[in-house]
Formats: sequence, structure tokens, C-alpha cells
Amino acid sequence: MTVKDEGWRPSGRPFGKPSPRRFDLFKGEPNQIFYASYGWALSQWASVEARLGWVFGSMFEDRRDLAYPNTLPEAALRAIVNFRSRIDAVDAAAQKSLCKEQYPEWLRLKKRAERASRNRNFLAHGIVFGGRKSEMFIIQSEYNLSSGERIYVKQIINWGYDFRDLASDLFDFQPALRRRPPMIPSA
Repeated sequence: MTVKDEGWRPSGRPFGKPSPRRFDLFKGEPNQIFYASYGWALSQWASVEARLGWVFGSMFEDRRDLAYPNTLPEAALRAIVNFRSRIDAVDAAAQKSLCKEQYPEWLRLKKRAERASRNRNFLAHGIVFGGRKSEMFIIQSEYNLSSGERIYVKQIINWGYDFRDLASDLFDFQPALRRRPPMIPSA
């Protein structure tokens, strides 16, 4: 998979448009493909977390013209360790800072992030089974092996793409926040 490296630009998407979904991302033995897919999907989730911080930081008046991460608002958001609490903090800021045209778009992104978070938790807290002679999979609980949902490589890759697309959409949402009109203080 080749990606034209244009570098990071404050007003553009890092590394251009996302490529279409492919399920032959990794080559090798089945267990190597499984773990490569697993790691890739989780790294895509890390992009979601980073972009969420950028969106949060962009909601503050003094951040409108800044495009660089790792400022005070992002640092404050990273101090919240639970994702649900983070998304609630971003939503609270969105309710106070977004104009009525932007808030519905934020709610769509928030709903996608909450759904994606459940899939990320499945990956992060699931148990890997299978191996040399059988197809590897993840299951949520070792106490429910016979009836628990099994997640195989193709689903892991799909979730990775979902995470990537969400991160990309959060990235696209951030510049719009810097162009929003000033909020009128409430009485």
C-alpha cells in the first residue's frame, strides 16, 4: 500500500485522502496477519483519540487560529482517562461553543465515536484464541467461549477502517470550528 507523503499541513489532511478499504494489507503467516491487523486497528483508534483532542482544543476562542496540537485544552482532555468522560467533556464544550449549524454534525461524529469505542474496547479487552492450526479470533470473555461473539481478521480490519474514517472526519471537522462565528454570550 503506497501513500503519497505530503507531510502534515495545518489546513489539510495528513497524507491525502484515505485509500479504499482493502483486506490484503498484510502478508505472511495467518497468525502474523492477525496480529498485524490487530495492531493496525488499535493504532487507527489512537488517531481518533488525537483528533478528538484537536477538535476539543479548537472549540476554545483562543485556539481558533492555531492548528498545532498539544496545547492546554488537549492536555486537559488527556488527563481524563475514561473515553466516555472525554467524549462528554467535548460534548459539554460543543454545547457552549458551536453554532446551531455545527452542533448536529458534532452529534453525528459523537455517536460514531461512541459506537467505535465499543469496538475498540472489544479489541482492547478481548482474549485472543486460536493459533498454528486454527484460525485466530478474539472473544470478549473466557467464561462465555461457546456463545460469545468471535471477531476474526476481516472484522478487525473493518473496525480499523472505521476508526481511520472517523479520525479523518474529525480532522475535517476541526478547521470548520476555527472558521465559526463568535458565540453570543448567553444572558
